[in-house]
Amino acid sequence: MPNLKLYVDDARSWFASTNQKFDLVQMSMIDTWAATGAGAFSLSENGLYTLEGWRAFIKTLNDKGVFTVSRWYNPSDVNETGRMIGLATLHFWTRG
Repeated sequence: MPNLKLYVDDARSWFASTNQKFDLVQMSMIDTWAATGAGAFSLSENGLYTLEGWRAFIKTLNDKGVFTVSRWYNPSDVNETGRMIGLATLHFWTRG
């Protein structure tokens, strides 16, 4: 595809520093939970799933741009899904 550009980098810091605008920003299955499962970073916040992180991603969208987020869904632990819905809602309530 002639207009397709792929970037591989640390997501939050790259998006916070770019002035580029995009049609699509896709955050799908970006984290593996491997470090958390091993006990590493168990007390640290994942910077991708914060209001500040989402603002950095969304600010790079053009006027008709789309931001997508996909995560695993575990019916016995809906906290992840609830957090994503809450984060999206908070972003739209507080943007300005």
